[in-house]
Amino acid sequence: MGEPTEEVQVPTYFANIVTTQFNVDELTLEFRRFIPSHRKLSLKSGVQIQSVPPPSPQEVMEQEPVARVVLTFTAAKSLKEYLDQTIAKVESARKAGQVNV
Repeated sequence: MGEPTEEVQVPTYFANIVTTQFNVDELTLEFRRFIPSHRKLSLKSGVQIQSVPPPSPQEVMEQEPVARVVLTFTAAKSLKEYLDQTIAKVESARKAGQVNV
């Protein structure tokens, strides 16, 4: 039997919203993509740059998840510790214009 000729690639998904459900043993993360259509935005005339208002909870839940990840309690704690340590460093680097941290 021959060796596989192609590497298996891990799927990559774009998401800009994450919803969570936490219970005693696990954390479920559902990643969603929400991109409002231009006609739903109330554009002000003469304004070049406008922020997009956040979607309502109903609009979020209407979007099907692009991925679901279930973490054990221990993995969720590790993720929290990692994010607590890393986010401040990344924010500082972004403000300083650094690309890589």
